Amino acid sequence: MSSAKCLVGFSTALDWRPLEFVQLDTIRACSLCNVVPKETFLLECSHVLCDVCYRVLLQGRQRCPLDGEEFRENDIQKISFKAKQAAMVRVRCFNATSGCDFTGTLEEMESHFFNECTSHAVRCNECNANVLRRDIANHFSEQGCQVRDSSSEAIPAGDRVYEMGRKIDTSLETITGMVSSIEDKLNAHVVAIDNAKDSIERVKECVTTNGNEVRFIKERMDNEECLLRAVAHSACREAYFQVRNISRILEDRTQCFYTVFPASDVSNVCGYSTELQLCLLNDTANLLSRVYFKATSEESRLEWLSSIDVAVVLIHPYYSSKNIERALYQIVPGGPRWQWVSGSSPYIMTSFKLDDIRKGGFIRGDSICLGIKIL
Repeated sequence: MSSAKCLVGFSTALDWRPLEFVQLDTIRACSLCNVVPKETFLLECSHVLCDVCYRVLLQGRQRCPLDGEEFRENDIQKISFKAKQAAMVRVRCFNATSGCDFTGTLEEMESHFFNECTSHAVRCNECNANVLRRDIANHFSEQGCQVRDSSSEAIPAGDRVYEMGRKIDTSLETITGMVSSIEDKLNAHVVAIDNAKDSIERVKECVTTNGNEVRFIKERMDNEECLLRAVAHSACREAYFQVRNISRILEDRTQCFYTVFPASDVSNVCGYSTELQLCLLNDTANLLSRVYFKATSEESRLEWLSSIDVAVVLIHPYYSSKNIERALYQIVPGGPRWQWVSGSSPYIMTSFKLDDIRKGGFIRGDSICLGIKIL
């Protein structure tokens, strides 16, 4: 029975016997073992567990084995199934698969099964066939027992014993051949395992012998990697900065001139580490930008800043032709120009008008993009 479930804790006669319920709420049966106990536990994922399955899961990862959803003990709903409620549930007869169509409550089905049901299977004394109790009389009288009708003479007992012994001998010979074949396969596996062990030992010896060479190659690769990284840093001629939450910067007019808003991006240009900082000038409608240049550890190899032509670019989000570029060699109001401060890294300072930023469509998603490039 595909829908068979087992009661537990309700009836000595019916417990642990497969029952086919006519209609049963899903919260009454364990989703794992199909047991219908007195208490069930409803998970947040709607699966139901009996006490035994639930306690096992509490000792582990506390995750539903059917869909993988995690659960917490405090969120589990405990549901009781009282005896009075169970007594009202309708079930089919245990002999439903044998043709019995009886349905009733547990008490009614128990009385029917033990006292009234005629669909119990019994064994014929002549042919050893399984026959329903209600059909056994017809099996003898109307249908005729197969053994009595198939032959008028019974086979002598001695002949039956001889035939049985012959069949046993044949089966033993077959089993002996199968055992011999299995032994041959096991021996072949043992030889293969020994060969694999020898190969592993040879590999270990080879690894040990070539260990110094491998370390030497790794050191060379590390040196090459450092060299390539240095070359890549030196070759970088541009850096871009995505400035998020620009509305907060543009609308905050309480800041003093010396207050800056640091950007989150830090890039490398020609071996210098660059960092962008912004602030809003109180007396003018301009956004001031500062790009700091910080030398790396290989300062002796870097080009001197004063000899580098740098441009600060306000990047348009859609059209590059609308970019606003401020180069050092251009003499325009607002910069750009080098600033050298004792005890601090040098920086390029320039500014952009707020009207140009807002009306020019440079703000996208509450952010703007600024860049620097070596000319």
